[in-house]
Amino acid sequence: MEKYLWCLETADFLKQLTPTQTEEFSKLVHFKSYGKGEVIFLPNDLSNTIYFLNAGAVKLYYLDESGRRFTLKIITKKGQPFGLLSLAEEGGHQVVAQATRDTRLCMISRQDFMPFVKVNCLVCCSLIKVMGSEQREIQTLLADLVFKPVSLRLAKTLIKLSKEFGQVADNSRHTLLRFTHQDLADLVGATREGVTTILNQFQRQKIIEKSPGKILILDQSRLDKLIE
Repeated sequence: MEKYLWCLETADFLKQLTPTQTEEFSKLVHFKSYGKGEVIFLPNDLSNTIYFLNAGAVKLYYLDESGRRFTLKIITKKGQPFGLLSLAEEGGHQVVAQATRDTRLCMISRQDFMPFVKVNCLVCCSLIKVMGSEQREIQTLLADLVFKPVSLRLAKTLIKLSKEFGQVADNSRHTLLRFTHQDLADLVGATREGVTTILNQFQRQKIIEKSPGKILILDQSRLDKLIE
């Protein structure tokens, strides 16, 4: 049973399962590994599986016909679910899911998981909470795209990334981010050239320092003030 316990221990709504349900669940899940850059699913692929992150990272993004991307989120928390819309209806995915580093997933089919939702109200309520939180995140992203200029979206994104992915840099209080200009452009819904122009402005203001594939945040309080 140890092979699936991480999934039950870190995914909040699965903690509501009884010991019997837990035993049943263990027989239904399976694991799959993906290499860095490997696609997990594409738009219009059949949406009939719920995924939980075991290790690594997964990026969810929209891709238009011209090849432009808009990144919805980067999943790095162990046990974090995605593909939950498959519980609401069977159909095709609307986004691309791609491993951004070597990744291992726990997977269960919609058909196998629905019985646990139907017989356990606490599981159902927890699931609704997770899906509601994701909906709020998407609404916030859309509002930012409509009402905020790229500079503020970028400042907000740098702060968010520093909390989730930041590393302390070389015996200092500065925060190091390992993201390219294109990565940031995909996250804020802008062109790479536009993001580079704003990063150059931030660098001249001594808010950041940048080098290929890296952003060093020197003064996060200045970023906070920009957002305010």
